[in-house]
Amino acid sequence: MSPLIQRRKKRAKRIRAFRQWHKTIGVSLLAFFFVMALTGVLLGLKDVLGLKPSTAKAEVISLNEWVSLKQINTAAIAFAKTKQLDTLIDRVDVRIDKGIAKVLFKRHFTELQVAGSTGEILSVRQRGDHFIERIHDGSIVEFYA
Repeated sequence: MSPLIQRRKKRAKRIRAFRQWHKTIGVSLLAFFFVMALTGVLLGLKDVLGLKPSTAKAEVISLNEWVSLKQINTAAIAFAKTKQLDTLIDRVDVRIDKGIAKVLFKRHFTELQVAGSTGEILSVRQRGDHFIERIHDGSIVEFYA
C-alpha cells in the first residue's frame, strides 16, 4: 500500500473519531440547554402554573407587635418534627404587608406560612418551584448528593 493511501486512511480514521466526539458533545449540550430553557420558562410562569402556593391571609399589624423570629422558627421546627420531616430551615421570608412569614426548609420542599401576630401556622404546602429552581441552577446535584 502506498504511503499516500495510508495517510488518507489514517486521516479518515481521525475524522470519524472527531465526528463521533463532536456528535456526543453536541447532543449532551443540546440536552443541557433544553433543560435550562424548559426550567427557565417554568420558573417564569410559576405563578400562572400554580407551582408556588398563594399567600395566606393574616392580620396585618405593626412589625413591633409581631412575635419574634425565634418563636416563628420554634413553631416551624415543632411542626416539622410532628410530621417527621427534617428541621433544618433554609430561610424565613417575612411579608410585613401581608402579616405572615414564610418558612422554607433546606432538605425538603415544604413551605409553612406563619401568622406574624400569633405565631400560628396558617398554611402548609409543597413548593414545586423550588425543585425546578434547583434543577435550573444545578444545586439539585448537591441536594441529592
